[in-house]
This record gives sequence, C-alpha cells and structure tokens, in this order.
Amino acid sequence: MNKLLLTTAIAGLLSAGVTPALADNTDIDQVLHDMQIALNSISINFDSTGGSQSAINAGNLIDLEEELDDVFQKTWADQVASNYAFTMYGSWDDFDQTATNVANSLTLPADEWYGDAEDVTQIASGLADQFAQNMTIYETLASKVTQEATNALNLINLDDVDETVVQNVNPGNFQTAMNFLVGGGGFSQVNKAKQSATNVANVIEANELDVVYQNAGNIQLAANLVDFGSGGWSMDHDLNKTRQTATNAVNVVTVDDLNEKIDQDSWGDQTALNTAVYVGAGTGWFGWQTPFDGTVVDLKQTATNVANVITVSGNLPDISGTTEISQFSDTTQFASNVLSGMGNLSDVVQSATNVANSIGVPSGS
Repeated sequence: MNKLLLTTAIAGLLSAGVTPALADNTDIDQVLHDMQIALNSISINFDSTGGSQSAINAGNLIDLEEELDDVFQKTWADQVASNYAFTMYGSWDDFDQTATNVANSLTLPADEWYGDAEDVTQIASGLADQFAQNMTIYETLASKVTQEATNALNLINLDDVDETVVQNVNPGNFQTAMNFLVGGGGFSQVNKAKQSATNVANVIEANELDVVYQNAGNIQLAANLVDFGSGGWSMDHDLNKTRQTATNAVNVVTVDDLNEKIDQDSWGDQTALNTAVYVGAGTGWFGWQTPFDGTVVDLKQTATNVANVITVSGNLPDISGTTEISQFSDTTQFASNVLSGMGNLSDVVQSATNVANSIGVPSGS
C-alpha cells in the first residue's frame, strides 16, 4: 500500500519549481483536453551498456505551499507514454525505462500555516485513457534492466479538506500499464531484471477529512512479460534474480481523522498479470536428445488488485441516524502469476492478491 500512496510524489516531482504567491483561499479550475504523447525509441545492432529512457505526460497539477478555497480538476485528454529499445544481435546492460502518465493531482504540504483546501473535485472522463508501455528487445543477454510503467488519476495529498472531496473516474476510462522484456532467440538470458506496472485512481492521503465521495468505473490492466531461452547451455541461470510487480488500485483513502462520512463505489474491472516464459532452444545438442528446459533462480512475482480501501489512524465519525462509511464494489478482480516452460527452479515466489472493501489501521499500529 505504501507504493500506491507514493505515486502522489510523482506529480510533485513533475510540478516542482518556483512557487507563485497566491492570495489565501484562491479558487483554481483546471481542464485538460485533447491528447499528450511522449515517445522514445532506440534501435541498434550490437551491445549497449548504461542508459535510460523516460517518457512522461502530466496534466492538471497543483503543488503549492498555500491554503486554497475550491479546487476543480477535470481531464478529457488521452495520455500515451512509450519507450522502445531494440538490439538486433546484442545485449542490454544496466538500462532503465520509465513511462509515466499523471492527470489531476493536488499536493498541499501540511504545515501550521498552509496545507488546507475548502472543497476539491477531480473528474476523469471516459475519454481520458492512459497508456504506459516499456519494451526492450534483446538477442543474447538482458542484465540489470529496469522497467516502470505508471498511470495515475485523481491524486490528493494535503493536510485537511474542510468540506467535501469528490473524485470520479467515469465508465469507459482505461488505464493500461505494460512492460515487455523479450528475447530474440534460443540463447537469450535475463539477469537482475525489474518490472513494475502500476495503475492507480482516486487516491487521498490527508490528516483530516470531512465528507468524501469516490466513484471509479474505469478498467485497469497492469501486465509484465519476460521471455528467455538459453536452455542452460552457456549460463548457470537462464532467469536470475528477477522481480515482477503488477498493481491496480482504485478508491484508496489514508487519513488520521475522519469527521463525517466516506462513500466509495467501484464497478470497473482490474487485471494484474505477471508472466515469465521459457521460449528457447527446445532440442538437445544433436536434435534427438531430450529438449533442454530453462533454469530459474530467485524469481518474485506479485500481482495485486485493490478497490475501496480506507486506512484510519485516528478517529472515526459517530453521527446518529446516518451511515458514516459506505463501500460498494462491483469490480471483477483478476490477479495472476505465470511461470512456464521451466526445468529447474530455485527460490521462486508467487503472490496473487485481490482486496475489495477494506477498513483498517496502518500496519504496525
């Protein structure tokens, strides 16, 4: 869960700069239309050592050391962030790819003199799709390749909202985060790869909240794929020390004190997939022997879907005659980890988790 909340820091980094002087209780309206596209592509013949690709789209960001009155943010814009790296005959060593889309983010650092807002409304229309993808194609070896694909909609991180928060992601909205690490043939090997695919929508972190309405009707797909296949011919481990993490989350609230009420509704689908597959040589040395299989050492696959989660460290409301907390989920959640075509395995861990409608305290409390 900490990783989900840290996505709010992405927007802070993107909007960092000179802070303007605003009057107390300023109203802000932001509306984003049309499309944002960020693309990077590398094609080479042989080996590459070191390097990175970063594709970032960001719209409707507020990061201020101020107190605000009414904040309204709405996005109608599609966002596409994509990185592509291809080598015909060689390898990738120490190579990073980051694809990030962020829309509708409000950050007001908590302080004695600022950090509050009166009302906050964030809306993502059904036309505001987010697509983040990283693809690396290698022939012989992929070593220390890191891929991170992140989509984030409707983020709030502040001290206090005095009245009402409304976060809506309308039906028809798609968030797609994918990473591909693809080998070129029967002698491809992977060492120390990291893949992280993350989609989040409607996330709030605050010290104090009064009334919160969260509605998420979007469809989320987070997927990672790595394939390889040396058959153990020229390396001790065909797939070694690799991590795959796929995460989807909607309607997540972390608050110290809740004063009045929270309503959370989710009805979109969530799919989190991790796949590692051996696609290598397939035959023995002379074509008639028993086929070689891939060897896997130290693989961790984690697939997680979360819908409607409230974490309260302080006080919950108790208002006579009312329902203070309402959670409704009509969300199909599918979490899957796949490892196929393998021979010998050592230290392989798979974790598939779905959570819907949860209320609790911070871990360790």
